[in-house]
This record gives sequence, structure tokens and C-alpha cells, in this order.
Amino acid sequence: MKAQDAARKLLVTAFGIGCLPMAPGTWASAAAAVLYAVLLHLAGRPVAVIAGAAGVLACTAAGVGLWRWAVDHFGHDDPGPFVLDEVAGQWLACVLLSAWSAALPAGGLALAAFVAFRLFDIWKPFPVRQAERLPGGWGVMLDDAVAAVYAAAGAIVVTHYVLPLFF
Repeated sequence: MKAQDAARKLLVTAFGIGCLPMAPGTWASAAAAVLYAVLLHLAGRPVAVIAGAAGVLACTAAGVGLWRWAVDHFGHDDPGPFVLDEVAGQWLACVLLSAWSAALPAGGLALAAFVAFRLFDIWKPFPVRQAERLPGGWGVMLDDAVAAVYAAAGAIVVTHYVLPLFF
């Protein structure tokens, strides 16, 4: 494998997480959530939100740009090892939840965003599934962005309005 292809594979698989044999998207989301929680805890909310937003943009640009390469390299239209969409979507859910929820501790925020993002990414309610049908890498990346918006909204409702009724 050429060095350029090895670097591309490393990137689209989120440093090899996408090559895990079971549920690579879930593992990539979990790793992204943990990384965001660590950044939030160590650097604070403003830095985490800005860095997370930059990460979303970088992953989205790389995902759109490298999607065709990944399809050709892995040999089918929806390559399982391609997990940049999950990383970008998970970080977007974390960023949106962080921007709204100043009171949530880093671990709780990451957990709420992770559970909600995986739910909406798998369920794909309208218009998530429709976004998936956009051409090229746009559909792959934007369906996760829409799922992330749903996830953040759902996590906000649960953490701010439902859980306080019980605790």
C-alpha cells in the first residue's frame, strides 16, 4: 500500500477504529464522545465547543473528499470501515449539547450525546434517511449531521426536562 493510501485509510477509519470487526460506527462514536469529554474536562466549555466544531468541519470536509476513495478501496458503496461520518456526527451532538447545557458535567454530557446520537443514527427518522440519499460523500456525512441535531435536541429534553422530574 502506498503511503498516501495508508494515510487515507488511517483517516477514514479514525485511526483504525473502523477496522474493528463488530459495530465500528458505534466504537467510533464512543471514542469521539470520550475524546470530547476529556477535552471538555481539561480545557473547558469554550475551548471544547470551538475545537469540537473545528473537528466537525474537518471530518466533514475529509469525509466528503475521501468517500469515493473509500468506496473504491473497500470495494462497496457503504464501506463499514469508513467512520468519519460517525466521528463528525458525534462531535456535532456533543458541541450542540455543550452549547446548550452548561450545567452537565463532561462525562454525563458525553454519555447523553452518545446514547442519543446512536439512537437517531440507527433509527434514521425523517429527514435523516432522506439526507443519506444525497449524492456522493454528502449523503454519508450529512445524514449523521441531521441525526446529531436530533440527538442534541433529544438529549436536551431528557437531561433538562425529563430527568429532573425523577431526581
